[in-house]
Amino acid sequence: EPTLRAHYAVELTAARPQINFPFAESPARHPRALQLLARFCDLGPWACLECLHVGIHPYILKLLQTAAPQPLAAPHVSLPLLHIWTRLISTDPDCCRFDLMKDPSAHLFFCNCLASTDPPMAIETAAALVSFVHDNDEGLRLVLEAPPVLDWLAAFPRRPALPDPWAILLLGKLWHGQDATDALVDLLGTPLSPLMLPLLGAASFLTRAAAVFALGNLVCDGMDERLLAEVVQLLLGRIADCSSHVRLELVVAFSRIIAARFAFLPEDACLDTLHHDHQLVLKLVLRAVMALCLDPHRTVAVVAGRLLDQVRVLRSTAPNDRSIVFAASVPP
Repeated sequence: EPTLRAHYAVELTAARPQINFPFAESPARHPRALQLLARFCDLGPWACLECLHVGIHPYILKLLQTAAPQPLAAPHVSLPLLHIWTRLISTDPDCCRFDLMKDPSAHLFFCNCLASTDPPMAIETAAALVSFVHDNDEGLRLVLEAPPVLDWLAAFPRRPALPDPWAILLLGKLWHGQDATDALVDLLGTPLSPLMLPLLGAASFLTRAAAVFALGNLVCDGMDERLLAEVVQLLLGRIADCSSHVRLELVVAFSRIIAARFAFLPEDACLDTLHHDHQLVLKLVLRAVMALCLDPHRTVAVVAGRLLDQVRVLRSTAPNDRSIVFAASVPP
């Protein structure tokens, strides 16, 4: 039904001209108008599409640019504005990312909101940034260059309580595909194991799955062997997790490790002949994938089986022709 309603909304609003909104010219009306718009966006994706098609997007983009330098100074405006943008980015990411990257100051609104001590605002900010940097290398570079994000990374280990899963997902997204993973880990100011063990052992399966996702995104080509061994040790500790979501994320993380280390595996090599450090890591990971092929949850077993099939095929190919398609991770 939501898909039909969204399609119906698009058909109705395709030919609508841009509307002039009185609240845009009156700052006194901004808080109430944004609150009503945020409640409307909560109705579903079709409501977000309606907002985009009636021409309200330029107004909220201008408000975003105006509030970007000090968003915490006016929380009655920033919080509903952040809520609206989080919904819009998740509904139409391509359009919203383009507008946010076109103006250098627009994405700074979300970066500056990371310093908020208000839990709802911090969660909304992390969710918006996760959607913004997802499959967006240029956006990820812009976010990593923002000083508030670096301050947030440095303060991450000193949180008094367990972070929200969205904050952990953001940590994983900032780690994703970075050549300087050691520098990002050092920025946290604490070893990896003391930081991630409480998250991997949390009561909420969402927190554990987000922690596995972050560790998987930390893996990249050419990363330090000591750091990789530490990541593998942490991941192997969750092989018997009671949640299928966590075990599915484990398969995704293992696929990244295999992809990063598969180039070192000789053609037609046997697992019993692996002796070097990087080959030993690969051996442990492949054994874990074999165990997940027998997982009681069908999806986990199927995805692990497909990964193992790729490994079997690619072991007979030349090292320069090897590539592994990552299993689909749980979407943010």
